[in-house]
Amino acid sequence: MIKKLLLAVVATSLLALAPSPSRADTYAPASASQDFAGGPGGWTQSSEFSGLCLQTLACPAVVNSWSAGGADGNGYVRTQFGSVVSTLAGTSTGIWESPSFVYNGIGGKPAGTVTFDMSMLRDVGALLDASLLNDTRFQVDLVDQGDGNAVSVVPSTVVVPDGGWTAIPSASVNPNLVTLGHSYKIRITTTYHAVATVVAMGEVGYDDVTLTTAAAPDNGNGGNGGSGANGGSGVTQIKQLRKLVKHYILPKTVSVNGRLLSAHLRCPSIAAPWPCQIQLQGLSKGKFSTPATARKVVKLLPGRERTVKIRIKPTYVASYRTAKKIWVKIIVRVGKVRVTVRKPIRTA
Repeated sequence: MIKKLLLAVVATSLLALAPSPSRADTYAPASASQDFAGGPGGWTQSSEFSGLCLQTLACPAVVNSWSAGGADGNGYVRTQFGSVVSTLAGTSTGIWESPSFVYNGIGGKPAGTVTFDMSMLRDVGALLDASLLNDTRFQVDLVDQGDGNAVSVVPSTVVVPDGGWTAIPSASVNPNLVTLGHSYKIRITTTYHAVATVVAMGEVGYDDVTLTTAAAPDNGNGGNGGSGANGGSGVTQIKQLRKLVKHYILPKTVSVNGRLLSAHLRCPSIAAPWPCQIQLQGLSKGKFSTPATARKVVKLLPGRERTVKIRIKPTYVASYRTAKKIWVKIIVRVGKVRVTVRKPIRTA
């Protein structure tokens, strides 16, 4: 009997000394607020309208609702748009906001990583197929309920039609931008911008919406994602920054207005605490051709964006006005990470 007791004590002690598995916390904390099982899980909805149309007369209609089904079959929230023959040019917006929650990092301590995941239904083909001028976009923000500041989680992204449920790529949020003890809401915004009128219905659905915190990976040398690399910035590698420049910092289109080249630049939130230091210049013909514009230097804070205008050299004004694509050279520095990218961009 004494031997059994001693063995039990030893076993209990060994369990206490064994390393605990790495944990992760999820937000919003209630599971129903993530998977929408049986209802909207405390999420609230609203809608907005802008442009030439009037909300009650000729705007594309917006309906935010809960529906059965979804990525896991137990329900989802959706924003539906309806466009009728009387629709005028304008933008209709559907907004979903999660219940307010107190951000406690991971177990009350600062998180090493913060990631966002969700599944989407992109059933908007009917709204877009009739006219290439119409578009649908979505974005996700983390909104501080104390001061109203929003942390960009997923920037404004075009909704590409897809009749089935798919998971979005995991989005990384810089932990330095989220404050322990503050109350936040996850806000999902869906917009339908109608230029040409169509008679159609469409919807964008959201399910399994989860913000996940975890400890920083311990790889024995401080890692590239920890707080020590590049001054705590989430941008730590040249390859990573190059991808951000091509697909986020640079716009998909630029415009030529008289003797000026206009480009809308963005700095990702993950760059914090460093700003994005950007040098942008238009080129004459190809990847390594001579400059056709002046050089624009701008500094953008993390999460900010700005439209810049660059003077086109007189020799190239005529060719820029008729060009379908313009080669640009951009140099971006975030802390100690610096890249140079040359890329052709379509003209709007």
